[in-house]
Amino acid sequence: MTEHRWSGWPGAWCLDCGAEDQTEICLATEHPGITFHRFPDGMEDISKCPIHQNKECSEPGSNRHNPYVKHDEVSA
Repeated sequence: MTEHRWSGWPGAWCLDCGAEDQTEICLATEHPGITFHRFPDGMEDISKCPIHQNKECSEPGSNRHNPYVKHDEVSA
């Protein structure tokens, strides 16, 4: 699976394809049956949600949605 490069939290989007982080949305939704675990080493995990699943990145490495990268302007 091609991984997303998240912008950071809260409000994470993929810096390449622009997708919203479904894991973050799942945690914010707090729907029944989803469990959130915080481990002593600081790592966090949630159970697999049947609704909020991140698909693979459709534009890996493109930086198309990265506001910190200067993009060439397209002239019409």
